[in-house]
Amino acid sequence: MDNAYRNNDPVTIIYKDRKGTKTSRMIEPLKVETDPYSGVRRIESYCYLRHAERTFLLERIVDAIPADTELSVITKDSL
Repeated sequence: MDNAYRNNDPVTIIYKDRKGTKTSRMIEPLKVETDPYSGVRRIESYCYLRHAERTFLLERIVDAIPADTELSVITKDSL
């Protein structure tokens, strides 16, 4: 994820929301930050699914691969 952020490369992530539902999203990392009080790390990104900027908690990203990777490497069990 850090390489994608430094290179402005899109990444496909598997993200688990607060209810435990997993979705696959392609994002372009814009900014990584750590909350100084809680220590929670988050990534501000452009989300291609929503066509808008979104913030994702890094602890909820289950998997991340370069967007140009064949998606068949992600098993159905990870979704």
